[in-house]
Amino acid sequence: MKAFVGLLLALFSASGAAQTANLNSVLDVKNAVRGCATIATGDGTTDDSLAFQCRANLLASTTNSGGVLHIPAGTYFFAHTVTIPTNVVVEGVGEASTIVQTRAYLGEMFKLSTGTTLKRVKFTQVQPTPGPGWAPYQDYAFQVAVVGSRVNIEDVMLLNPANGIRIQSDTCPSANGLGAVGQIYINNVRGQPLHQGIVIDCALDIIRINDIHFWPFWSGDTSVLNFTKAASFGIRSYRNDNPFFSQIFTYGYYTGIEFGKTPGNIQSIATGYTSRPRINGFDCDSCATGIRISADYTNGVLVNKMQFCATSPYAYAALTITANHVSASVSQLDATNAANNIIYVDGDYNYVLVSDSFFREWNVSGIGFPAVQTTNGTNTKVQISNTFYGNSHGAPFSTGNVTTNYVTASPGIFP
Repeated sequence: MKAFVGLLLALFSASGAAQTANLNSVLDVKNAVRGCATIATGDGTTDDSLAFQCRANLLASTTNSGGVLHIPAGTYFFAHTVTIPTNVVVEGVGEASTIVQTRAYLGEMFKLSTGTTLKRVKFTQVQPTPGPGWAPYQDYAFQVAVVGSRVNIEDVMLLNPANGIRIQSDTCPSANGLGAVGQIYINNVRGQPLHQGIVIDCALDIIRINDIHFWPFWSGDTSVLNFTKAASFGIRSYRNDNPFFSQIFTYGYYTGIEFGKTPGNIQSIATGYTSRPRINGFDCDSCATGIRISADYTNGVLVNKMQFCATSPYAYAALTITANHVSASVSQLDATNAANNIIYVDGDYNYVLVSDSFFREWNVSGIGFPAVQTTNGTNTKVQISNTFYGNSHGAPFSTGNVTTNYVTASPGIFP
C-alpha cells in the first residue's frame, strides 16, 4: 500500500498535475495543468496549439492576471493560431524551442495582445526545395502578429518563414487613428525571412527595432538568393510615427528597409507614410536597394552610419526616393558596387542632405548612371558635403538640383 501511494505521488509530480495557474505562475506546456485537457507533445506532428492556448488563458485569468508560458525543448506544430492574452510572457529555451508550420495550416502562429512578451523561440516553415525558378510559399500568414501595444519580442529566430513579424492591429488601417499600436520593442531577431521580415503599419507611438540579423541561415542556394534579391524586403514601414531602427543587417534582399504607403488605401494624413524615422547603424549587403522611400510625405528621415554593398545585376542604389514631399538626411554612408546610382531621387519637393560619406563605385552596369541622380523635379534639392568619391565608370553627379560642398574626387576605387 505504501509503495502504491509512493508511485501515485511520483506520477503526480512527474506529470505536472499539481500545476495550477496562480500568483506569479510559470506553466510548462508539456506538463499537465488543472483546467486543461491536453498537454503539448513537441513531436512536430501533433497539434499542440490547444495546449498552448489553454495555459495562456489560465495565466491571464489568475488573480495576478499573467505569468510565464514556458516552452521546453521540442518541435511544436500548430493547427490554430495561439492568441497570447495581456501580461503573459511566452518563453522558450532558445532555438531548441521550435514552432514548425506546415501546409496544413497557413495562419499566424502567435497573436500578441497588449502587454505581452515573446522570447527565446525559433520559427520554421515547410518551403519548396531550392532549385531553378524557386519561390517560397507566400500564402503563409505572418509567423507573429503584434496586435496590441507595449509588446516585447526578444531573441527570436525566424529561420525561413515567408513572412516574419507583423506589427498592426486587427482594425488597421483606420482613418481616425483608432486601432493603432505603439510602444513595441523588438530586439535580437535573426533568420532568413523569404519575402518580408518585419512589417509595421498603424503605429502611432514609438516602435523600437534593434539588433536585426537577416542572413541565409536556412539556405544560401543561388535560386533562393535570386528570389530574395529580386522580390524580398527586410523591413517595411507604412504608417509609423517616430520609429527607431538600430544595428540592422540584411543580406541579399531587394530592399533592406522600405518606407512605403499603406497598401490598398488612399494616402492621407491618417494613413500611409512614416514620420521622423531614425536609423543608426545599417548594413545592407548584396542588396538591390538599401533604403527605398516610395510614400509621399515621408519626412524627417535621419540615417547615420550606413554601409551598402550591392551585387549586380540586382543593384540599384543605396537610397532610392520615388515619392514627393520627402525630407531625408544621410551621414556616414559607405556605398560601393552599385550597378546604377548611389543616390536616386525622383519626385517633387524632395530635400536630401548627404554628408561625411564615401561613394566608392557606381554605374557598374556601364550604362551611364551618375553616383547621384535626380529627375529635376519641382523644388527638389540634393546637397552633398564632406564626401569622397572614386570610380571611373561614370559622372559623379547629374546636372541640376544637386549641389556640392567640400566634395573631393579620389583616383580609381579607393580602399
